[in-house]
Amino acid sequence: MERQLEKHLEETCRVPGISGALCADNNGLCLAARGCKPELAGHVASIAQQAAQLHPNSSTTPVICIESEGGSVLIKSENDVTMAIRGNSWVALKPLCMRRLSAIKRAMGYTTHLSNSLSSLF
Repeated sequence: MERQLEKHLEETCRVPGISGALCADNNGLCLAARGCKPELAGHVASIAQQAAQLHPNSSTTPVICIESEGGSVLIKSENDVTMAIRGNSWVALKPLCMRRLSAIKRAMGYTTHLSNSLSSLF
């Protein structure tokens, strides 16, 4: 499983405009990281959990976009996996985040597909 996560993050970071990716579990433990500091996993998981509390009755978890002069970070949580992708623009990150998190979930043995839950958001 660990090799598959590393492979997916490596592929993610090869996409032009992407500078880093990180996967964390719900406890903030870094499952894998490329181009991001692993110690940020706890913050990423916490941000995803706090954002989910804004709409507690929603059937899907929110997509969080943090923008700054240095670029954008897109955070999405599904099941027990939270993924953050850092890049130049959130517009480019949305479809990539959907595909990568879905592939990572399959690698971890989850059967639900992220693309179905995200399609209504975009």
